[in-house]
Formats: sequence, C-alpha cells, structure tokens
Amino acid sequence: MAHITGGGLIDNIPRVLPEGTAAEIKLGTWSVSTLFRLLASAAKIDNEELHQVFNMGIGMVLIVAEKDAKKALQLSGGKLIGRIVKGERNVTLVASEKKSKRE
Repeated sequence: MAHITGGGLIDNIPRVLPEGTAAEIKLGTWSVSTLFRLLASAAKIDNEELHQVFNMGIGMVLIVAEKDAKKALQLSGGKLIGRIVKGERNVTLVASEKKSKRE
C-alpha cells in the first residue's frame, strides 16, 4: 500500500515496490478533478509534474498480485489504474499510445 501524499504518484509508489519492479500508471483510468486541470492550465504545470506533486485524486494505491486484483477491486471499491512491470523502482505514466517516463 502507498498513501499518496506530497510526492504524488511518482515519488510515493516506488517506495513500496520490490527491487527489480516498476509501475506503469495508465492515465485516463480515473476521473481527474477540474481543480487539477485548472491548476495545470493557470500555473502552466506539465502533466508529469502534476502527478509528482499532487495525488491527482488518488489517495491510496494498493499493489496486489494479478490473481488477487479482481477481489481487491471488489473489496476496496477502487479502480485498476496500472500494472507492475520489470524495472528499477520507478513510475511510468502511460497516456494513450505515448509513454512519459520519470525516474
């Protein structure tokens, strides 16, 4: 589990990843508050920085085995927003067909 506080998704998720793994977060799998969109526009904050500084509406992330994902989603009422892949304890934001990597 990762509580998404200061450091947003980019800095908090790697803290709970085992060595040799990384997270891919698929943008667009949850509703982002209008507040974040306004903040991004008014302050000219790019997408990666938004996800690093703010939680973007995601307060807690649960990382579970793929075989347990369906049950975890049922119990938590959450959404599947990404997957764990081989890597070096970082987060990749995946938007449409384009990937944006932040280590």
